Amino acid sequence: MDLIIPISISLIAFLICKFTIRKYDVIFLQFLDDDFRKPQSFHNIPTLRIGGIFLSIQLAVAAIFYSDTRIFLTATSLLFTNFFLGVLDDSKIVRQPLARFFIFLLVNLAIIIFFDIKINRFDIVFFDYINSFSFSSYLISLFAIFFVINGSNLIDGFNGLLTIHALIIFSILLFICSELNLNDYFNYIFVIYLGLFFFIFLNFPKAAYFLGDNGSFFVGSAISYFVIIVSNSTNEIPPFFYAIILYYIFFEIFFSVFRKIFEKKNPFYPDKLHLHMLIFLFLRKKKSLLKSNYLTSIYINFTYLVTMLPVIYFYDNSFACKIYFFILFLSYLLIYLFFRIICKKLIK
Repeated sequence: MDLIIPISISLIAFLICKFTIRKYDVIFLQFLDDDFRKPQSFHNIPTLRIGGIFLSIQLAVAAIFYSDTRIFLTATSLLFTNFFLGVLDDSKIVRQPLARFFIFLLVNLAIIIFFDIKINRFDIVFFDYINSFSFSSYLISLFAIFFVINGSNLIDGFNGLLTIHALIIFSILLFICSELNLNDYFNYIFVIYLGLFFFIFLNFPKAAYFLGDNGSFFVGSAISYFVIIVSNSTNEIPPFFYAIILYYIFFEIFFSVFRKIFEKKNPFYPDKLHLHMLIFLFLRKKKSLLKSNYLTSIYINFTYLVTMLPVIYFYDNSFACKIYFFILFLSYLLIYLFFRIICKKLIK
């Protein structure tokens, strides 16, 4: 399909969303973020958390022109279900973190089983053995999707951080799909890519709207699902290549959970000690609130992009990808420790 069609459709859908939300913004006041006291708040102007509405409408409108019914049904079910779970969070309908956690797990597990979403291989003997059992393979897929979605939600605290990060990930997936002639996957990923591109155009460097939980859940669902199906579609690229692509999102949430447990904190509640927040505090010493906000996104995503460049030379070597993933893990820990030390006096 000529790319001019989804580009045009996505742009029209985006402009309609923008006009509608601006004209009838009173309808969306329930999604207004005006709580500046919470730990993950780094803004001082009330802002609507409705980014998922932009993305979901653009996908719904543009995706009807693509013919693969299974991809459409699976992707739509996963992405839109998590979008609505994010709406529940943003509108404070479900307030207890533990209740949201179990609702998330049960609903996503049902979708994974119904659509048979599985990760074919890990290239790790233990995980491949566990994955050979049907139900355990569903649980592995569930927790993989859980970590990516919640990791996406975790880093969605600064202007452009998640959106730019997702654009880089989808750029890599689009390149793989183009090289391997995975045209149906390319089409859907491209539509989501366009939605993110138009959204960042509206929201960077100063945010007019936030992605919110509805948007970050939508983006995290899209990243996790398309990484899984692209990985499953070819044996030419080892699984750890895709683990490298997801390393920042994964480490942020994985490390955060165990750090809070070690510090005797509730892992379900936010704090100000995530890596991106420490970098923000470091920048905030010399920069304004706005500059510190978007510069955090630029620095982190630029660093992420640089770490992706070496993989070009060994992307098809499973052992090299495993070693590099381990190097990235150690690098993350060292960087986190460095900023934790230098920001010690800034942490309240």
